[in-house]
Amino acid sequence: MQIGDVPLWECHQLLEQHTVGRVCVLSDGYPVALPVSFRFVTRELSVPAILVRTRPGNLISRALGAASFEVDEIDMVARRAVSVLVRGQLVKAQRWLGLPDSYPWVTEQRDDWLTLQIEQITGRRFLGRADDAGDSPFDVDWQLLAS
Repeated sequence: MQIGDVPLWECHQLLEQHTVGRVCVLSDGYPVALPVSFRFVTRELSVPAILVRTRPGNLISRALGAASFEVDEIDMVARRAVSVLVRGQLVKAQRWLGLPDSYPWVTEQRDDWLTLQIEQITGRRFLGRADDAGDSPFDVDWQLLAS
């Protein structure tokens, strides 16, 4: 398998093309990844951000502060994948600031607008094996890299 970095412009492109990703927050000392509808906002704010609408008082709404966000594009047939990881600070946002809607799939009581103020965006590209060795076309070894 080959692993390579994805340039920032391509990370932005992937974030603009997708509408569902995972926000990752801490809950009771453990990381939790939750699927959310989102919008990558670049023009409406002074710095790029991930916009999410959620229900007031739920886990995401209570987990303000350091957080991350991930969006993936996986093609099992072609054995290719791209993963974008966004790190930053999750803060309350005000709808009347002219922010675009993230159009959550569940709209009832989704009145808490949050943004992940981006501090870092990284992307990785994975190209699976061409042979039939192993059980899976992807054998991904995740590593924590110092930034």
